[in-house]
Amino acid sequence: MMIDASDFLATFMNMAGIQSTDSVIDGHSFLPELKGKKAAHRNWIYNQLGSKWYVREPNWKLNESGELFDMSKAPFEEIPVPADTKNTDAIAAKERLQKVLDKLNPAGGIKDNGELSPKKKANRKKLKQ
Repeated sequence: MMIDASDFLATFMNMAGIQSTDSVIDGHSFLPELKGKKAAHRNWIYNQLGSKWYVREPNWKLNESGELFDMSKAPFEEIPVPADTKNTDAIAAKERLQKVLDKLNPAGGIKDNGELSPKKKANRKKLKQ
């Protein structure tokens, strides 16, 4: 099971009975697991620090530069995957993870005044649907 910090907010909201907010978060509640029930697990996690970001599955990571890493030996090793790889698992992972980044659109950014850019607002509306 993959859990990141955003999942805690979603879980606390679920515990409090809050169904939604005005903001879109990418967190997933893990409350069912805390209650000993089976639940759908998230397939990926997203992390961003300033202008650097990545999306990760248990065995793969794709960053903002489009670089794919084999994470099967993490946390001790991140193995860069060549851009021209013929590894079908790596190719499929890069496609899956790129779709996540396309949906989240971290490059859309937030303006200096704290407001979302028009492109980011449009993408957030899509996520809510």
